[in-house]
Amino acid sequence: MRRQKEINKRKNRHHWILEKLIQAYIEEGRPIASRFLVMHCKVNFSPATIRNDFQKLTEEGYLYKFHFSSGRVPTDKAWEFFLQAREKEGAIENWERKWLNKIKSKARVLQDGEKTLSFLAEQSQSFSFCYFPQKDRLIRCGWKYILLSVSSESEKIILPELQKIADFIEHFEQRIKEIEIKRNPLILLGRYNPILPSERFSAILWRKPKRDKILGIIGNKRMPYDKNIGLLRAIARIY
Repeated sequence: MRRQKEINKRKNRHHWILEKLIQAYIEEGRPIASRFLVMHCKVNFSPATIRNDFQKLTEEGYLYKFHFSSGRVPTDKAWEFFLQAREKEGAIENWERKWLNKIKSKARVLQDGEKTLSFLAEQSQSFSFCYFPQKDRLIRCGWKYILLSVSSESEKIILPELQKIADFIEHFEQRIKEIEIKRNPLILLGRYNPILPSERFSAILWRKPKRDKILGIIGNKRMPYDKNIGLLRAIARIY
């Protein structure tokens, strides 16, 4: 019994540290080291303890390490864990309420499709779109946010990413038509995103069957998911 309690305690610590690392990675945009968590994220464990936890989380497939860096980066498995944790904590619902309060005064304006997508793109800092399957009509906004996501990278990284973006632009409409949404929201992470398969991007999609439309955003994988999912939910209620 005591051993099981110790295992559960250690597992909870690993998950807590993983959440802290992902939150820091969203803000910093670079690999996160153990010392950074101690100094900047109110993690009250020694760097040595955190490094041991990092190693365990890496073995379990939640983190990976660049050879040239002492820090770690979350994998898609880690992002999935993080999203589930934020949902359980009620963070997404809280953001949805905040957005609904914020956009009440804009309800009439947001009945206009182009203005709605402009607002969605600006607030999420992402490419936004709405597809109407029955009408076969697609409106979109915010291409610049796709390009801005790779603009600060090195030339070695930018070229292949631009090739992926060019392919995305060319085939976007067809891929949206083929996408199957069985749950709301549908979150497509990194290279598993069939719309834009890249380690640097994710998509959040929301289908409204009654109004026959698919709302979505595509942006940097480091996006604040709870904030953006809450925004998409709020927009879907009105538009």
